[in-house]
Amino acid sequence: MSAALRKHLEETTAALNRVQRLVTLDAAVRAVVAQHGGVRAAERATGVDKSFISRLMNGHKVAPSAETLEALGLRAVPLYEVLKRPNDQDQPTP
Repeated sequence: MSAALRKHLEETTAALNRVQRLVTLDAAVRAVVAQHGGVRAAERATGVDKSFISRLMNGHKVAPSAETLEALGLRAVPLYEVLKRPNDQDQPTP
């Protein structure tokens, strides 16, 4: 296997591994709560108010601060889909 192909495969694998870790905010917060054994325990462990944690899990809050996400052990990662290549008038990307 060529070095270029090996590098491409490693980069593709790394990208896929990153995507597999992406989840919705409510699912991520539910996982944190489950890890700590409940909302109150998550509050004690993270310092984030239990009511706020509950609102995040239920979708009532959708844009917590970076500090709150960090306390929960999370990070926001925006995703974008490329609809067409730059400078291509009529060519959608495959």
